[in-house]
Amino acid sequence: MKSKPSILVLGAGIQGICVALALRKRGYRVTVIEQMPDLMLRASLRNEGKIHLGFVYANDASFQTSALMLRAALQFAPLFEAWLETPVDWGALCSTPFVYLVMRDSMLASEKIHAHYERLQNCLQEMIDAGEAANYLGNDLRDKKLWKRSDSATAQWFAPAHVGEFIDTVEVALNCEQFRKRIRAALARMPEIELRYGHRIEHIERSAEGFCVQGTRADGTGWHRSADLVINCLWEGRLALDEQLGITPRRAFVMRLKYRLLVEPCAGLKNLPSLTMVLGRYGDVVQHTRGLTYLSWYPACLRGWSSGIIPPREWDDVCAGKPPKEIARQVARETLNAFDEIVPGLGASRVHTVDGGVIYSWGETDIDDHTSKLHTRHEIGYTEHDGYYSVDTGKFTCAPMFAEQLVRELDE
Repeated sequence: MKSKPSILVLGAGIQGICVALALRKRGYRVTVIEQMPDLMLRASLRNEGKIHLGFVYANDASFQTSALMLRAALQFAPLFEAWLETPVDWGALCSTPFVYLVMRDSMLASEKIHAHYERLQNCLQEMIDAGEAANYLGNDLRDKKLWKRSDSATAQWFAPAHVGEFIDTVEVALNCEQFRKRIRAALARMPEIELRYGHRIEHIERSAEGFCVQGTRADGTGWHRSADLVINCLWEGRLALDEQLGITPRRAFVMRLKYRLLVEPCAGLKNLPSLTMVLGRYGDVVQHTRGLTYLSWYPACLRGWSSGIIPPREWDDVCAGKPPKEIARQVARETLNAFDEIVPGLGASRVHTVDGGVIYSWGETDIDDHTSKLHTRHEIGYTEHDGYYSVDTGKFTCAPMFAEQLVRELDE
């Protein structure tokens, strides 16, 4: 029998790890190359961890983004459990369910948001009727409502001057640090996946045998590896490597540097639900049953905007968990002040961590523009270029589904 090709996976974020796990499941040996000293230490760690069901994309009139997110979310847990070959206690990793706050100055009126959410419910039913799984992180969504208007008790947390309506959902987020540790422990038992940490990727070229990838180690020495196939799962560095092989973006894009806070709320807010505010330049609160609370207020936490193939070098320290101290203090102060106006008392939270990550997406204008491409995420996935694959994950939610699709095509 013909032996399977050698494969290099570039990047050990959520997408690279998913691809490696999917390859191993089908009998491949794979090498993962990563610049950081461990897996999932950059954008995969510093996002809110939400496994999107499609609620935040109500301004995408095509509905394609929400349908994609819903399908990806329902594959997330089953794929990971198949790859890890064991059940996962998702409940221990998940946040409390999100309450969506419809702000009084929302870009969309409540009626349009309700219509979108009801369309989402109908889409779920169509998927179930077609025989698709309805396992959302261990929660069977058959015969369940994805959303409902919240009861009046929810209003106790919020300032009525800012919030017009409250909507309960079944949507949750993962604790990214705990999830990362769970995956790392599983990979330690998988010798078929070779993990090369501390290897910065700098150059790729085609060779007679396939591809040669080169770079430098953390100690400054050089390295190179050859392989039959390469799967580029980098995040902010993906486009620069694609360009070395003559692959350029299909449309206008933007990279945004967005900060987050990890805080300990005051005792009176320990039972505050997870929150997403719609629709506009607002923020998120992710309340974990174990661990710290995630905060991100978009106007204060957005600290960089670039349309360059390579993001600004000064972003790198932020993405590695080492932001400039004065900017970190400013971000924390402005974020807490903004949230305190909406959730009185949240501004008194004790700050433990301030850092950030890069968001890559198609578009040119910010989310306060009704026509901005930032309101969509459906034009994502992987492309193949004669043995070289480039994966635009789009959202954390989509990584397992895209990995499975890519490896199935490869196997065929």
